[in-house]
Amino acid sequence: MEREKYKSNKSELLVGDKAQKQCLFEKYGIHYTERDVKTESERDKLLDRQQYLFDGLCDKGIDHTNIEKVLDIAIEELHQQEIIKQNIEYKVSFLMAFLGILLGVLVQGNIFNQLFLWIKESSLLSMRQIMACSLLGMLLLCAISVLFSIFRALQPKQYQRIIIDDEVFQATVDSKEMALVALLEAATYALDKNSDHNNKKSKILSHLIVESIVFIVIIIMTVLILAG
Repeated sequence: MEREKYKSNKSELLVGDKAQKQCLFEKYGIHYTERDVKTESERDKLLDRQQYLFDGLCDKGIDHTNIEKVLDIAIEELHQQEIIKQNIEYKVSFLMAFLGILLGVLVQGNIFNQLFLWIKESSLLSMRQIMACSLLGMLLLCAISVLFSIFRALQPKQYQRIIIDDEVFQATVDSKEMALVALLEAATYALDKNSDHNNKKSKILSHLIVESIVFIVIIIMTVLILAG
């Protein structure tokens, strides 16, 4: 009788402990909205990932897992993504400054005035007028394309960061396991978003470099034709 009573009490303690853990998970787990993650299946997947980590930490103990090491790696990678972002923006700014100086030289050299003179030189359509119109059109189109790419590359977007709010502070007291899970999830989510953002900016930078080269080639062609 005592043995059965002991088993019953132990079972109740286990059920109560499980319920308490689930309450902690519901309270401190990161629940994404449609604004954060578009599809419901993806939101459920991220929530299941947190649940798996939390259950594993509770069962095995923090010292028997590598979650703290993984969290350190994720935070370091976040720092690297910030450096990548700054490098991309520096290169875009350098290109913008270089092209600005080049345009200033063209304006000072009266290149555009000479093109307009070619266009207005006679009422009849001549080869010089066709060349001047073509060069001017290419310059304008390329300049607009370059400016648009610069705007896209430097467009301010809120970079994701790990936010230490009141719930995280409370979780560090109520459950170290849940606090680690929440921090790792926040770091992983921020890392995915920032990495995707940097990849898009890298592609824009590549397009910008090609457009800048084309722009410079057109300028050189214009100068050579006008000089000849």
